[in-house]
Amino acid sequence: MVKVDLLRQRRYNQGLPQIQDCINGIVRDFYRNSSNHHFSGHMAHKVLDDSRHNIADYIGCEDNEIIFTASGSEANNMALKGFYFDNLDYHVTIITTATEHKSILNTCGFLKHIGCNIKYLDVNMFGMVKS
Repeated sequence: MVKVDLLRQRRYNQGLPQIQDCINGIVRDFYRNSSNHHFSGHMAHKVLDDSRHNIADYIGCEDNEIIFTASGSEANNMALKGFYFDNLDYHVTIITTATEHKSILNTCGFLKHIGCNIKYLDVNMFGMVKS
């Protein structure tokens, strides 16, 4: 999981200057909607597809397993709901803590409302799960 952690670190670290330059160039040159049916939209779509392929190749998965989201909250929401709805036959329990990010807690609240079993673990004053 080291490779995935490197991708996740982008939120916490400025990153290498050459990566920042690449990102700035993409934001500057390919800001159009990648779903539009015009030249700029097609170019933006190609950048997304190429990026998806490069990331998949780097971490050793299929291109269609890479999903870009606009935020961590959107990713959390998609992951939890996807897991729940893909496993309806197994009567899953999602285990979390009350100190989790609001995006997790809100999604768990929604899933509980529609019948998912949610278990909240207690934490100590340091945020560690109590044994």
